[in-house]
Amino acid sequence: LPPQFPQEKPVISVFPPIRHHLMDKQGVYVTSPLANNFTMHPDLGKIIQSLLDEFWKNPPVLAPLQQHFLSKYISS
Repeated sequence: LPPQFPQEKPVISVFPPIRHHLMDKQGVYVTSPLANNFTMHPDLGKIIQSLLDEFWKNPPVLAPLQQHFLSKYISS
């Protein structure tokens, strides 16, 4: 969560990257309308639950890992 949460909207990401219509092109960040239109009033738990429900109904597919992305998480 960002330091200014809940005034600043949360950034929701997944690892490993996935392909799904609620994800950005890299498969890392959620672009769901609920997450993008976050205000201090919605319950963050409800947003996460709605994402989980959507992933259950329409399962994501693992995205091909890109070398520059891997280098952030895997040390040599």
